[in-house]
Amino acid sequence: MRSIQTKYLALILCCILVTSVTAVTLGVMNGNRILEEDTATILNLQCTKEANEINDLLSDIRQSVTQISNYAIEQLGDPQELIEDPDQLDEYAKKVREVSKNAAETTDGAVAVYFRFHEDMTTKLTGVFLTKDSRTGGFIDHELTDISKYDASDTEHVGWYYLPFKVGKGVWMDPYQNKNLGIYMISYIIPIYKDDQPIALIGMDIDMNVLYKKVSRLTAYDSGYAFLWSSSGDLLCHTDYPEGVKREELTDKQLEMKRLSDKAKTQDEPILYTWNGQKKYLRAKPLENGMTFSICAPQREIEEPVRRMIFSSFIMLLLILVVAVPVTVRVTKMMTRPIKQLTESAQKMVLGNLDVTIECKSHDEVGILADSFRQMAGKLKEQIEYIRNLAYTDVMTGTRNKTAYEGFVEELEEQMKTKQSAFAVIVMDINNLKQMNDLHGHEMGDALIADSAALMKSVFDEKTLFRIGGDEFVAVLSEDAVSQADTLMAAFRRKIDEFNGTKRRYEEEVHIAAGITEYDRTFDQNYGDVFRRADSLMYQDKKLQKMKDGGAGDENTKDH
Repeated sequence: MRSIQTKYLALILCCILVTSVTAVTLGVMNGNRILEEDTATILNLQCTKEANEINDLLSDIRQSVTQISNYAIEQLGDPQELIEDPDQLDEYAKKVREVSKNAAETTDGAVAVYFRFHEDMTTKLTGVFLTKDSRTGGFIDHELTDISKYDASDTEHVGWYYLPFKVGKGVWMDPYQNKNLGIYMISYIIPIYKDDQPIALIGMDIDMNVLYKKVSRLTAYDSGYAFLWSSSGDLLCHTDYPEGVKREELTDKQLEMKRLSDKAKTQDEPILYTWNGQKKYLRAKPLENGMTFSICAPQREIEEPVRRMIFSSFIMLLLILVVAVPVTVRVTKMMTRPIKQLTESAQKMVLGNLDVTIECKSHDEVGILADSFRQMAGKLKEQIEYIRNLAYTDVMTGTRNKTAYEGFVEELEEQMKTKQSAFAVIVMDINNLKQMNDLHGHEMGDALIADSAALMKSVFDEKTLFRIGGDEFVAVLSEDAVSQADTLMAAFRRKIDEFNGTKRRYEEEVHIAAGITEYDRTFDQNYGDVFRRADSLMYQDKKLQKMKDGGAGDENTKDH
């Protein structure tokens, strides 16, 4: 017959094993749930961010063409006078040429800009055709294309001319090989009308290599990548097909990927699919010109933190069992109360509460067991916090990102409703970032952003310092720090001066415009009121800094 001590020992060991396995299992289940949520958040954020960057480039092109078009319409006058007077027609084209040249030189990615009259306006080969000089980077006159030499269906030579007039409004052309320039490009073109009479068209071209470079350099996790689809279904850019694939040449597997990309851009959650025998998550976003931007990452890499957590949990479980056996053999009766406490703590962990407090501090095996539980809870919490932090940290600067900022603002506005809060908002913007990118490349631009963020972090509390745009940051001073606002701003300016004086890395000095304002409960209805005042003061500071620098830079607003 087994002794009561043996039965009791067996019972205690079984309880330890069951509660530990349950805690580990449910901890892993909670980790998986959090991972799924954060995977969707991370891929959505990265896909949206990168798609927005490409859309910004496309939007700049469209706005530049619209600006030229508006100017051309303002200067048009009576079309009949232009038809009857070739000299006046030429003079009109010269005016448009100057505006077109200025617009092209200040638009990223532009390789050509053109202004051509409709064939009803003149039979003379008249207009503007400026192309980017690869040696100087400026725009020079190029020989005009003789439309009459080509059939209207010849897209590669004259599609840019006939399609806009056919559609009757501004259009994005699908990527095509422009045989006049020998460049694979996309174009945005606007036709100009006066009283329904076609007058001319204005267009600007982008070298597709600009988009290819943006897309090909993107990564997600360790080996994830991005790719592009045209509006007509061509695979333009993909790590497995660097030359692209025409729609009519797509394989069944590629067609399935196209279908999944189309589906992914209409829903909020990533799509799980299989590519070359590997399971991947896919997100997609539509671009302004009808293209589809997609980004994918292997499921195995995304789930790697959970696998590490599972392995650590099982190692910890073994350690618990190794410690528990000799402890329960020696002090079975003394274990009743501590085991009950450990069981209660394990049950809290089962419910997802990893901030458990285990009060047992004895210097025996029971104490070791309790410490093992604490370590397990700490490890699980670290892994989950690591996964969560991926969604709220800006990778480039290490500051908190826009998602964290939006959540912080929501909490702050709730506090403004329920209690008398005091805080101040500092809006900061890096000057001349676009000039840095244009003159020295985006790597130097990224370095400028990172160095500027480091200067901010050296002065302001990192918990309330956020990067909310390409070169825009916000710091929120808490109630305790509001009284030190002037001191902090002075310290920030000194840090910038020290950097420019002793640690300078660039040809130009680093300048960061800043505006600060304090919440005034007498007239501020919400956080946005405080932010807008600080933002306005920042713009005033930006203008003053540029005046001191002699008006360097030609941006009217921000540098991003």
